[in-house]
Order: sequence, then C-alpha cells, then structure tokens
Amino acid sequence: MGALQNIRLGFRRRALLRILGDVAGISKKRLNLDTASTVGLLFDGTNPEVQQAVLDYNDTLRIQYKKKVQMLGFVDIDREDTSLPFPSFSRKQMDWALRPTGKAVEQFLQPSYDLLIVLSPLPHPVLEFVAAQVKAHLKVGPFSDDAPVFDVMIDHPNASIPQFIREIATLLK
Repeated sequence: MGALQNIRLGFRRRALLRILGDVAGISKKRLNLDTASTVGLLFDGTNPEVQQAVLDYNDTLRIQYKKKVQMLGFVDIDREDTSLPFPSFSRKQMDWALRPTGKAVEQFLQPSYDLLIVLSPLPHPVLEFVAAQVKAHLKVGPFSDDAPVFDVMIDHPNASIPQFIREIATLLK
C-alpha cells in the first residue's frame, strides 16, 4: 500500500471512530426479525447476481415479514448509475478519504431503523463507514477488526450472499 493510500485510510479511520463516538448514545433494544418494523439493507451492488439476491431478500422482508425496508447499494464504478432498481452511490460520490457522500447516502441516513443489515460476508470499509452513521437499535454485519460498528457480527467470509442471508435469518429468529 502506498503512503498516500495509508494517509487516506488513516483519515477515514479517524472519522469513523469519531462517528462511532457520536452514535454511541443510540438506545439498543432486544430485537429479532419478527419484532423489528423497519429494516435498512446496505450492500455492495456491483455484481448483478448480488443485486438480484438482495432485491429478492428485500421482497421477502416486505411481503412475507411485512417490514418497511430501505436499501442502499454501493456500486464500484467511477460514475453515477441511475438505471439501478435501488438507491445507490459510487466511487464518484466519495471524498478523498474514502468517505461516502451524496443524496442517496443522506436519504438512507435520515430515518432511524430497528434493524440495519449489511449484506456483505467480508468487511467492506465503505459500507462500514455508512453503517457507523446509521441510527439503528441493532446493527448486523460481517466480522471486522477495524472498528466496532456492528452489534452482531457474522464470521463467514467464504459465504455467497444467499448463504449470508440465511445465516442472518437464522441468527435473527
């Protein structure tokens, strides 16, 4: 890793820890998939197969579980893509310290959620930064040594998104 990249990541980590300190006062409560009424889904939507799996999970949560769901996907491209079937942001909407910005991110961060689910089996710094800013009673995501963003962490780095969703469903029953 180059010196400039290390500096960028250092500023990102510092900002992340500051955000975690600011949201530490959010009340936590006992939740499961049945008792949560609002769910935020955060994911890397670069791969079309992942997009479809997340859209299917979104439909399951809305129709089968009767949840109010908001989604936000990160798309690893250099331009904004408005053709996607979900709100998204790209590298173009990140500042020099790799902190996401933009209208879609701001809209996702406005409401508070009962449950935030980050659908990524591997740690994803961009998604972790957004997740740290979300006001949620329970945050679920991949295991990460970087910062304590999630209340429940799943250590299954080789899982596909459908497998990861099944792990989350099992944990939240």
